[in-house]
Amino acid sequence: ITNAAVTTKKGSSSSRPSGGNSSNTDKKTEDDDSKKEESSDLKNAADVFTDISSGSWYYGAVNYAVSNGLMLGTSENVFSPNGAVTRGQIVTILHRLAKEKDEQAGGNQQRLSANGNISVNFTDIKSGKYYTEAVNWAASNEIVLGYDENRFGPDDSITREQLAAIFYRYAQYKGYDTTQGGMAIREFDDYESISDYAMGAMAWAVNTGLVKGDSNLLYPKGTATRAELAALFHRFAENGMK
Repeated sequence: ITNAAVTTKKGSSSSRPSGGNSSNTDKKTEDDDSKKEESSDLKNAADVFTDISSGSWYYGAVNYAVSNGLMLGTSENVFSPNGAVTRGQIVTILHRLAKEKDEQAGGNQQRLSANGNISVNFTDIKSGKYYTEAVNWAASNEIVLGYDENRFGPDDSITREQLAAIFYRYAQYKGYDTTQGGMAIREFDDYESISDYAMGAMAWAVNTGLVKGDSNLLYPKGTATRAELAALFHRFAENGMK
């Protein structure tokens, strides 16, 4: 998965090309063996961050997300694994990811534009923002629904159930099988606190292993962290969904 990174400092607005971003930061000098160094760096892209330890549960996921251009650090040497992710940021990553994959497959680029058959009326999505095109695309393709027909909340921190719902609808958009549901979700003590709109998505996410919970709790209303987002992307790919 490449060319789908956005800076994840709250309020930042840039996207960056894939591949060597993390390795370029990690490298202190350039020499004739730069290609060899870059390849080596990408194997351990997470090592550039002083707040990512090799023994942490999310080390492999962060390494995957950074080396594949999905996420950047919040600064040159800081990833902020416990930091929040905004709704605008996740939609922007998915939009660029979809664009990259469609381009690689020679797909129908029309799908990456807003669907004119569906009206997008979010009054809090202003023109010229880094997420404007992505939100319009996601809303018109029903990947995101908003809090209501007029409000999306692009700068709001995303919750775990919102994140699951967006990944669920993105998987449907890409044509992946989302029929896996099952009763596994009922094994979690707080499953009844999941919002009605997110129940099917959370059941799918749990059954496919995208969401694993903690101490038999899913914390559906809790804020999703950057480490959790990296893990979700990693597991999404491991399930053959990219």
